Amino acid sequence: MSAETKSKRPLVFLGVGILNTLLDFAFYTLLTQTVFRGAESIAIAGIISGTFALVCAFATHSLVTWKGRPKSKSTILRFVLFTGFGMWVIRPILLAAFIHLTPIYDLAFSVSSALTLPFNYEFIANTGAFGFMAALILIYNYLVYDRFVFKSNQQPEEAKDAQ
Repeated sequence: MSAETKSKRPLVFLGVGILNTLLDFAFYTLLTQTVFRGAESIAIAGIISGTFALVCAFATHSLVTWKGRPKSKSTILRFVLFTGFGMWVIRPILLAAFIHLTPIYDLAFSVSSALTLPFNYEFIANTGAFGFMAALILIYNYLVYDRFVFKSNQQPEEAKDAQ
């Protein structure tokens, strides 16, 4: 792999990750505003929208971010295990914790109300919790995808030169 490709990968990941996160957020918002209302069910909405996001993420990251890396059944298995852990374990815990950042959401709601924006408190709190969670999950995903999921079976150039 060229150094240029490797140096661009974090930016490509970020772009693809943001696109996936926006799709995930749209589905999450639909769920939290219609089906799973209230702070006590935010984790369930996160699990469901996270499962949708997992499928989208594998497709986009395997075809775009790590397109030059080999994919196999073990790649899919590693992806589901690592991403699943992030989506079904870390994500609900973060959402359940971040929904309680009441002073931040109170301030955001006050500003929103003063500007006569059409956002209710629940939407602001759900969006804030999602945003904080998404930032941490993006970091986790990049680290595990690059190191464990989309592993290169090739030796690094330095190792080849030494042989």
